[in-house]
Amino acid sequence: MSTRTLVTLAAGAILGFSAALATNTFAERTEEAVPALRGTAVLPWEEARLLAEVTGDPELAVLPAGAPLFGGGAELDSLHGTLLLRAVRTRYGVDVAAEDLNLDALETLGTLAAFITAHGQGGAG
Repeated sequence: MSTRTLVTLAAGAILGFSAALATNTFAERTEEAVPALRGTAVLPWEEARLLAEVTGDPELAVLPAGAPLFGGGAELDSLHGTLLLRAVRTRYGVDVAAEDLNLDALETLGTLAAFITAHGQGGAG
């Protein structure tokens, strides 16, 4: 395949993903794929979707679990970090700032999901 074809295919995939995310079909399909896990644990992809909602950046919905939330990876600033903490508290009933004074839970999506699972209701509300 030519480079131009690959770029066209990649652009189409990105646009398709963005449209699916906007219409929530990606979320529905993803949730259908793991019904046994719903309500038992907060998964990193759930936190990635929440992060995308909070920041308004749909690209963050596919952030890997090990990607740093600050610095590299999501490159959150203090405002978006605060908004994420508020969204976690609202959705999961977990006050990360009160329960994790060093905010180690905000290192990556995976650490945040594990913290919420350990300290919260364990499912989306």
